[in-house]
Amino acid sequence: VLTLLTASLFACGNNESKISEEAQENESNETTQTEIQENAPELVQKAFTEKFTSATDVEWDKENETEWEAEFKMNGKEYSANFISDGTWKETEYEIETSEIPENVQQTLDTEFSEYEMEEAEISETAGETVYEVVLEKGETELEVVIDANGKVLKKEEKTEDDDDDKDNGDNDDEDNDEDED
Repeated sequence: VLTLLTASLFACGNNESKISEEAQENESNETTQTEIQENAPELVQKAFTEKFTSATDVEWDKENETEWEAEFKMNGKEYSANFISDGTWKETEYEIETSEIPENVQQTLDTEFSEYEMEEAEISETAGETVYEVVLEKGETELEVVIDANGKVLKKEEKTEDDDDDKDNGDNDDEDNDEDED
């Protein structure tokens, strides 16, 4: 009985040790996220706070040497916003429901992409414009389309499930991308 009791206590001790290790690992991950948030430059954090006063659950990521991205919630939606290290706002994106797509944009989708099914849509706002980024699907083909508020297609990028993401569709038809330079 004493041997059984000792074995049980030893097993519990090992479980507590494993639980303790997991807790330390989780704490370490939280610390890393906190450090990332704290490492966003002060100018970036200040600009973000001024622009998005009601944002919650903010998480920062460094996109590259000069750009930071905040992912956050606001007005019941998930957003992402990008800032340059000097605090300059670049872009905000958030998903929208199909019912929120403006008539001009929906008309373009209905006429030019009627054979596709809409997978998701989001608004992308920059200082210069607001565009609608829509992911469409037909069979194994996925089409990412950018449309301005007037319904003009600015960009199309086709991908298939067989694409290994190494093919960024550099072979797009030039006429599909001519409008990008406007």
